[in-house]
Amino acid sequence: MTLNIEGIKSNFNYLQDLAKDHNLIICLQEHWLWGYETNFFEKHFPLHTIFSRSHDDNDPIPNFKARRGQAGTAIMWPSSLNKFIHKLPDGNSRVMAIKIELENHTDLDIVDKILIENTCGNNLSTHVPVFCVLAAKIQSNNIKKSSNSGKKFKIEWDRADLNKYQGKLKETLQENQSPNLTSTELVGNLIYCLKKAEKFAIPSRIIKLNGPKLKVSAETKILLNISKQKHRIWDIGGRKRGLDDSFKQLKEAKYNARKMIRKERAMERENFLVN
Repeated sequence: MTLNIEGIKSNFNYLQDLAKDHNLIICLQEHWLWGYETNFFEKHFPLHTIFSRSHDDNDPIPNFKARRGQAGTAIMWPSSLNKFIHKLPDGNSRVMAIKIELENHTDLDIVDKILIENTCGNNLSTHVPVFCVLAAKIQSNNIKKSSNSGKKFKIEWDRADLNKYQGKLKETLQENQSPNLTSTELVGNLIYCLKKAEKFAIPSRIIKLNGPKLKVSAETKILLNISKQKHRIWDIGGRKRGLDDSFKQLKEAKYNARKMIRKERAMERENFLVN
């Protein structure tokens, strides 16, 4: 699936809904994506494998100098699909490439069909997702749904086996060496190896069962609900576009919701810099 998300934070709720599909590879174009924002993905989608590239990968900028329209792209898939999907070093801040290794027992066609999704009330982007369905299947017993969904763990460092940790880390680093990676990808690769060694040698315990949610104010919640209501009215009326009143009201409602969410995120950044 590919989509210009128009704000990974302002359109977070829709991205979260898309990520619930455990067979979906999500390709994002994002004019607002910068290097300092890439940790947002790992924080809110811990069960996904994520790679991202931004315009400032090789020339980092602070968040108060961010500009729109300088490109950025990301790709994410459920970690349960890691044995079938591998990232390739090709591409730049606008292009990423992956290799998918599946068996096709039907014919020589790689793509089965392409679907353009209708807009929905939860999608605050002016764009709609495009789905590409592959002519291949994965046996359901090859994919296990993680039992850790929605859980938060605390690592018990005092019970760590340092010898096992160091040995596993060295082994994982050797297995994941790859040339032609950007600085951001090298850091992501290192974090992956550290996490793998941590899970192997350091015990953890559950401290919270609720997954992370993007917090918004009561005023923003009202605007999001209005956007959903306007979408429902537009949907019932036949999804007319152009000069149709319900379509105009839907566009205005989406704009107001996105504007308020971005305003709140900007205030959070300002408060962070002040404090």
